[in-house]
Amino acid sequence: LDKKSALARILEKSDLQPAVYEGGFKVWECACDLISHLEEQRYDFTSKNVLDFGCGHGLPGILALTQGARVVYFQDLNAEVLRHVTVPNILLNTETTLEDLRKDDATARLIAGNWADPDLIKLMGERKWDCILTSDTLYSLDSIPHLVRCIEKLLSSEGECFVAAKRYYFGIGGSTAALMDEISESTGLKGQVGLPCV
Repeated sequence: LDKKSALARILEKSDLQPAVYEGGFKVWECACDLISHLEEQRYDFTSKNVLDFGCGHGLPGILALTQGARVVYFQDLNAEVLRHVTVPNILLNTETTLEDLRKDDATARLIAGNWADPDLIKLMGERKWDCILTSDTLYSLDSIPHLVRCIEKLLSSEGECFVAAKRYYFGIGGSTAALMDEISESTGLKGQVGLPCV
């Protein structure tokens, strides 16, 4: 990361600047909790299309890659996060090579973009996702409606979405309750709260 870049200057002061940088360079605890949950449930990724939404380090998506997913898309707000954190993690923790990532039919794909941008859905193509994984993405009340709209548009009719989050993000307002309210009031999705991260 260029030390003189705008993103580097933000990182010196904060973990979050809405719609500019939202924490992707850090490993957030709910990603680890999501992995533990999926492993405990022995979730079967075999031949599934998986989306790691707001991936940061990409740990849940990497689990899916190593467990037989057909394809995994890693999406984050920042291309810099994908380039400097997600890609190295994929290369270190899977059999994927840099050459593999460059192929048109790659098992792992990278997408940078904001959930509020309608073009993000277009970048995903016509694919519907069997499994969407997202963790620590409910911290902002403003982003929850965008997250839910994207999930609603991208999830296959038989698909599952796993959201790992704290019950409440003190100081910034997001919560599992806000997610459930958004789902019940505005979508055809069904949701249930399991064991939230504390």
